[in-house]
Amino acid sequence: MPMLSAAYTLAAADPVVNIKVDPSVSRMLHEDVLIPGIVMGGVVLIVAFNVVAGVLKTNARERSRREIAAYIAEGSMTPEQGERLMKAGRGGDKA
Repeated sequence: MPMLSAAYTLAAADPVVNIKVDPSVSRMLHEDVLIPGIVMGGVVLIVAFNVVAGVLKTNARERSRREIAAYIAEGSMTPEQGERLMKAGRGGDKA
């Protein structure tokens, strides 16, 4: 059972170059699904990247809050100082 069936001709240094392509690839090229597929794959990658970045940011924020709470508990920092530090990390709120 041959996997390669469609043949294409490319202009190159040789006058004729025949390249055998898998039928599924040939179908993608002829049915105009390659470009939308690449675009959709890119969108999925961007969304996945943003989700991972959000999770990492949340984890870092929670780790910082725990460290500030520990400093307050041991007496190295006053609760007011801890509150100012937590507010300073927010983008929209001003301390």
